[in-house]
Amino acid sequence: MFEVMSVGKAEDAYRLSADFGFPYPGRRAEEIRCFVGDLEIGDDLVSDFVDHPVHHVVVDGDLTVLGDLDWAADGFGVFFLVTGRLRARNVLLHGGPEVAVRGALEVRGAVAGAHDGPGGGFLRVHGPASFRLAVATADFLLDFRSPVSGAVAVAAGATVLGVADPMEAETLLAPELLDAHARPLGHEIADSLRSGRSLFA
Repeated sequence: MFEVMSVGKAEDAYRLSADFGFPYPGRRAEEIRCFVGDLEIGDDLVSDFVDHPVHHVVVDGDLTVLGDLDWAADGFGVFFLVTGRLRARNVLLHGGPEVAVRGALEVRGAVAGAHDGPGGGFLRVHGPASFRLAVATADFLLDFRSPVSGAVAVAAGATVLGVADPMEAETLLAPELLDAHARPLGHEIADSLRSGRSLFA
């Protein structure tokens, strides 16, 4: 179970403002759900902000997702903090979620961040990060603060920090993952990862 924390208590306990533009105007009434201790999810961990209220998440410990971490948010300002290590098959981020991992990131497959308009979200990893591929499309930001093991690709309009020479996503991805103008399709990339198909050309 989780504890619902106030803005002030969560900031005091976890220094949210060190990673997020916090507190967010207009979002102070949304729940901050804190899971204390290591957390393991036996399948996919998927956001559901269509049928349920938008909320923020803090995992105070390690988070292990045996399936995919599949998190989406309309607009910016919905945060997801893991104070320890994050393990998952794939990490799929869509829209404006702001995700920070203060420990290591260990992904067996790929990391994909996509947003179809201005004000995209980000993934910030403070510890070492390992994956087969990390790709940022549209206005998404990947921010690596420690060594990275794996291929990193960026599309026009997206940003990657902490990697000296990321590859061009357009030249790396399979043709069916590109639109008519050779721009990566974020939803197609995510669907391919969910179904276990290769992203590479």
